[in-house]
Amino acid sequence: SIKNRTKSVSSVYSKMKKQDVGFEDVFDLFAIRIILNSTPQNEKADCWKAYSAVTNLYLPETKRLRDWISVPRPNGYESLHVTVQGPSKRWVEVQIRTRRMDEEAEMGNAAHWRYKGQSGAVETDEWLNSIRKILENPMEGEDAFSAKSKHGATDNVIYVFTPDGDLKKLKTGSTVLDFAFEVHTSLGAKCSGARVNKKIVPLRHILKNGDMVEIITSRNQTPNIDWLGYVATSRAKVKIKRYLKDAEFKLAETGKDIFKRKLSQLKYPNQDDAINKLIAHYKLSGPLELFQQLAENRIEPSAVKEIILGNPKEKTDKPELKSKPSNGAETPSTKQTSENVIIVNDTSAIEGYKIARCCNPVMGDDIFGFVTVSDGIKIHRTTCPNAARMRNRYPYRSMEARWSTPAEGTYFITTVKISGFDQLGILSTITNLISNDLKMDVRNISLDSKGGKFDGIIKVSIRDKKHLDILIQKLLTIKGIIKATRLSSSR
Repeated sequence: SIKNRTKSVSSVYSKMKKQDVGFEDVFDLFAIRIILNSTPQNEKADCWKAYSAVTNLYLPETKRLRDWISVPRPNGYESLHVTVQGPSKRWVEVQIRTRRMDEEAEMGNAAHWRYKGQSGAVETDEWLNSIRKILENPMEGEDAFSAKSKHGATDNVIYVFTPDGDLKKLKTGSTVLDFAFEVHTSLGAKCSGARVNKKIVPLRHILKNGDMVEIITSRNQTPNIDWLGYVATSRAKVKIKRYLKDAEFKLAETGKDIFKRKLSQLKYPNQDDAINKLIAHYKLSGPLELFQQLAENRIEPSAVKEIILGNPKEKTDKPELKSKPSNGAETPSTKQTSENVIIVNDTSAIEGYKIARCCNPVMGDDIFGFVTVSDGIKIHRTTCPNAARMRNRYPYRSMEARWSTPAEGTYFITTVKISGFDQLGILSTITNLISNDLKMDVRNISLDSKGGKFDGIIKVSIRDKKHLDILIQKLLTIKGIIKATRLSSSR
């Protein structure tokens, strides 16, 4: 069906005043609404087909296209708006939506009077909806309509309570997750379950009238695509979609950083040209998908170089895309090229790394690289306290790394903790051992003595892990020192 409306004088004046525009810049003086009879699975496709038909007939103003079908408004409003130039050179706004979207916009949470900022109680909502139905269906009998409206009022909503006794109105069929997002967006995002009437239930548990709901949260919880099947309300669906979209953009940002570093290494000047070559080669939808696949390590760094520089391998049976790496790390071969391995202290295809301060790896330690969001690649020990968590949660951001032969004069700063029984002159003995006997540079040393025992911290420059092992062995030979260990952090 097709409806039309002319914007009222008061609405035109309010818009001019609110947006600070002239009369000629009000484009929706006249509006046409196209309402489609579509099945749920074909709603989006049908709306875009209607858009195509309209813009083929009339000149569109593309800057005024509003797509609230792909990402609905926070209040659940869904529609496709486009402004076109009519036969008399006048601008007309065309609103394209399905019957379900129109009912939600006219009588649901996205109703026009709510959108304009007014508020009212539940009873007021139902009264206004009943007035609208009477005006739109004047031939319908008063008694029949009254019975129908009462039936809908009791069957379409439920009322549940928070632990504090606050009442929440939800759509029939709503779940624990719907309730959590109704209370607060951050509560919904961290929801891992709930206690309904003091019984623990999962996210997808369907609520009933009168339930008392207490949400259980987890700081490690994040929304995922499956959650869209757990909720019934438009509010929850919009919030979940927004979280998923934000997660995609964060992943793409990581991939973009990887791409920029690769381009810098190749000294390729035209970034847009490189992106277009990769998109065309892998048949991707756009830069966003490209950066996501780079972040997930599904595109070979060596393949990126070959595609951008126009020197692809002549014959290869291997696919260009590879699956995410497993949690088990491969042992690097001595014949590996530096194309996808970080060669620490030497020139390699992967540059711009930093030594992680949480574990302070030194020459000789088993190491790996980890791609951070804002600080480039960090080199960690495989025994770093954070290693297991990083590799399990972000396997696609871990990279192989190995040491090269260090240049003359290369030193690493490390920290050793010592403890033992306090002896007269023990500080002098330690400094003489390190500086005179081992020829090491002491950066800092501090001892704390209490009750005849002491604990101390020594920060020293060393050449490699072997050099560090010698230092620890020599310290243990000093009378009074009973323990000497390497600290992970330099703090």
